[in-house]
Amino acid sequence: SSSSSTTPRASLPCRRRTTAASRALTPPSCINYGGQDEILRAVKRWQAQPTPPELTAEVLGSYLDQPQLPPLDLVIRTAGEIRLSNFLLWQSIYAEYYFSPKLWPDWDTEDLLQAFVAYSGRHRKFGGVREK
Repeated sequence: SSSSSTTPRASLPCRRRTTAASRALTPPSCINYGGQDEILRAVKRWQAQPTPPELTAEVLGSYLDQPQLPPLDLVIRTAGEIRLSNFLLWQSIYAEYYFSPKLWPDWDTEDLLQAFVAYSGRHRKFGGVREK
């Protein structure tokens, strides 16, 4: 947690140093993909088992197209689109969204930095209620 005198931008050099060796960034890219279709395929894979295990969120998640993909933290929507668009519905259940009017091919480092700064200022609740 940062102090009120430290802005997210001011603390970025420190974050860069502490995360420089991190390889945890997983930017998924999907072509000809639909989140509803992925969930339906997962259910069909589960049903196809000779003796399907009890269906839980964890079990169904293991039948997704990319079960190793971690839950998304941030979804960036460009080109002024303000909607989910059937993109990684299961994985983005607690993701934060960032919307930009700029087209994706026109993005540069500063645009990505702005998205990360906006994200860093958010309080993640993961479905819980914010404490007062």
